[in-house]
Amino acid sequence: MIKTGFGGGDDFGHRDYTEARRAGISNERIIEWMNDNEGKLIGKNVQGGGGLYDEVTAMGKGREARHPDKGQINTDYGWRGNDNTYNPDATYKAIEYSPRVSEAKERSSNFRDKYVYNEPEDNPVFTSPSGINPQPQRNSDGSIVGGSSAQSKKATKNFLNSDYHLNLDDI
Repeated sequence: MIKTGFGGGDDFGHRDYTEARRAGISNERIIEWMNDNEGKLIGKNVQGGGGLYDEVTAMGKGREARHPDKGQINTDYGWRGNDNTYNPDATYKAIEYSPRVSEAKERSSNFRDKYVYNEPEDNPVFTSPSGINPQPQRNSDGSIVGGSSAQSKKATKNFLNSDYHLNLDDI
């Protein structure tokens, strides 16, 4: 959600733009928001007015500070904008996740680390006690060299009963 409480009023100006960019909101998202909320752009900041809208769409950031701007401070996103006199408590807060969402994100990350990002020799599927080999040698009939049907069944049973498989109930 893009906020307009920074700077000198409830309109969307340079200070609001700077704070949105600092919060990690992309130029594309800001431009989309400005298109959807034209009433929040006033004066020269409107599309075609030569201000903020035109600066961001043409240069990818706001203009540099110039006379008679108050607070002549430039940032990576252009002029910082007017001091926050409209809503001194305005802020973008970090996203906080519920304990269940945090736990799900952790499980997903652990799964990726364990099964997706590992090299075959470090992947538990290939190094498990079940004896699974990442590239077994096969006979011309497709059977595993030196293996038997009984060994394959045992390996499958060991794998499915081990800690190395994904339990769909945990997802």
